[in-house]
Amino acid sequence: MASVRKKILIVEDEPEILKAYVKAFAAAGFEVLQSSQGMDGIVQAVEGHPDLIILDLMLPQVDGFELLQALKNNSELTIPVVVLSNSNDPKSIERALALGAKAFLLKLDYPPPKLVEKIRAFLAHPVIP
Repeated sequence: MASVRKKILIVEDEPEILKAYVKAFAAAGFEVLQSSQGMDGIVQAVEGHPDLIILDLMLPQVDGFELLQALKNNSELTIPVVVLSNSNDPKSIERALALGAKAFLLKLDYPPPKLVEKIRAFLAHPVIP
């Protein structure tokens, strides 16, 4: 019995970073949705039904915090979100987790191959230490 491909939504406004993560997840066998804006990310989450969202916080128009709030406000959407940010500001981390993010990771610590493995492990056991 073949395993079902997991679907990941990556919301990232930096084109080169987005491209690198999309390429890594696609090469690892994931179905990848992508967005460079928060509002489009919300639409993709609702319409695409991803298994997990990888979310940058600094986005144009609707930022990552607003996207987290929109997901939290929609009780029909129970998509786990992993924040991937350049900022390790304690207040941002606390706010993202309070809004429902399952984990807060620093981009510096998670180049694409390492992030793929972290997300694969999370999807297998939904707790990120």
